[in-house]
Amino acid sequence: MIESMVSHNQFNNDKYKHSGILAPTQQKHVLKVIALITLIIFVPLGIKNLLIGELMLGAVLLAFELSLLAEITCIIYCRPMLIHPSLPIFLLVASIILSVHIFGTLASYWIFPVVMTLVFLLPKTQYVAINSLIILLTAAVIHPHQDSAITLRLVVSLVVCITICHFIVEAVRSLQEELKVMSAQDPMTGALNRSQMDSYLTEASVSSSTPAIAVIDIDEFKTINDLHGHDTGDRVIKQFTEIAKEYLDDSDVLFRLGGDEFLILFPVAEQDSVLSKLKNVSDSTRQQVLPSGGTVTFSAGIAKYQEGEPIEFWMKRADIALYQAKENGRDQLVMHRAPVEDQPRGCSQSNG
Repeated sequence: MIESMVSHNQFNNDKYKHSGILAPTQQKHVLKVIALITLIIFVPLGIKNLLIGELMLGAVLLAFELSLLAEITCIIYCRPMLIHPSLPIFLLVASIILSVHIFGTLASYWIFPVVMTLVFLLPKTQYVAINSLIILLTAAVIHPHQDSAITLRLVVSLVVCITICHFIVEAVRSLQEELKVMSAQDPMTGALNRSQMDSYLTEASVSSSTPAIAVIDIDEFKTINDLHGHDTGDRVIKQFTEIAKEYLDDSDVLFRLGGDEFLILFPVAEQDSVLSKLKNVSDSTRQQVLPSGGTVTFSAGIAKYQEGEPIEFWMKRADIALYQAKENGRDQLVMHRAPVEDQPRGCSQSNG
């Protein structure tokens, strides 16, 4: 039951998609609350039914609570599951139907918090199937206890509650997706922002391929803003981003570090391929004409990852190469090969 909730809500390979409404840390907190609430409610109910002679119902209620606690414990402490994930659900449905069969309308009020909770905890396909089963079986067993009109009202009210909860969950989920995209991407260019960079670089550094990064700075960007206004500067930034995306492969990742500074991650980096892509971007960028008649250029510092080096050293080598490109007159692509401590001696350059 709960295992499906947790596995369904893990991030997949796309770092921005998340199909649940709770983060993993929130899920564990919610599970603890659920465990406490059900312990307070179901254990006394189970014992009460055993004492009044409803042995099957009492046993099912206690079995449900034990199975739920076992599953929650395994999830919270990351241990292998001791029972089948569907067992708590089966016992929950069985306890509801038995309660309604024995006590009639009086027991039907407990169905509302159950079906609403399932909407918030389970994936859509699961809660639709389980809640439909609960409603159908409840209607069948409660019919002898009350008029058909009352049974119909119960069914309709349950469906309405589930529908409202469904739309609330979908609205929250949609908002979460929008917020994830906003937090991950630069709103002006659509490039990923700096907060996403470390995880990508770390992942690339432990891959079997040899990645490379290019730190890019648009030349004389402050002068462009001062002479032509920030609207022209924004246009230059947007056009550079569009050009870069046109020449990069699907596996390459573009980050905006801030202002006119960008970083491109090449997860699979052949030197000639990286330089060829950047030269194409540079040539196309140079075709941008400013109101003054000048052209837009950029400088780039490139560094291939060296096995075992910290990410900050990798970034530092790219920054050193970028500094060298600026010192060489800008509009340059400079590849850094040497360790950080050997700085500018290890740089080779290519004119944009």
